[in-house]
Amino acid sequence: MATQHAAEVAAPRPAAGRARAAPGIAIAVIAGAQLMVALDVTIVNIALPHIQAALHFSRAELAWVIDAYTLVFGSLMLLGGRAADFLGRKRMFITGLALFAVASLAGGLADSADLLIGARAVQGVGAAVASPTALSLVMTVFTGHDTGIAWAAYSMFFQIGGAIGLAALTTVASTAIRRSLPSPPAAAARHPVSATPPAQVLIHALAHGWGAAFAAGAGFTTGRRAC
Repeated sequence: MATQHAAEVAAPRPAAGRARAAPGIAIAVIAGAQLMVALDVTIVNIALPHIQAALHFSRAELAWVIDAYTLVFGSLMLLGGRAADFLGRKRMFITGLALFAVASLAGGLADSADLLIGARAVQGVGAAVASPTALSLVMTVFTGHDTGIAWAAYSMFFQIGGAIGLAALTTVASTAIRRSLPSPPAAAARHPVSATPPAQVLIHALAHGWGAAFAAGAGFTTGRRAC
């Protein structure tokens, strides 16, 4: 009898272990969703010169590659959160992520300006559903110590997503500058020439592509040397 009682007491322990592991998985999924939503706002800036060259965008149309996503995302967030309250948070969270993923694939395969802008708008719809629903899940699903961890992950990964995009853009512009700078003579190494501002290189890249931006950086640098 004592052995049977001990076995009954020990039996639920694996289930409890799985229950403790579940919040960690949920937090990781929510954090990953927030990272993608925020990253997609800024990371596309790097591809704008290539998009313009490949799909023959005008400058006005090129702005909509970013604006179509951000405007739809911002304007539908309240509606997305409200839909989660009525239709189910988990269901709407998965729906938002699926919509975001399918639209991302469609945008990557787009062969026209209209298709790409439309895919970006649908991405915004998916983000507008997934992001507020993730916040709702943080507020209702987690309890105790897990709540603080979920809040921290939700906020931190949204900020990290935006920072990664800006850091990548800065890195690309800085690389264009460094490659365009001529190697200084040994005597002039103690008096380095100031680099071309990244904004100038980025603007030139948007107008003529990254390849032309490398050459432009050299031209800006030569002009400064002559002065």
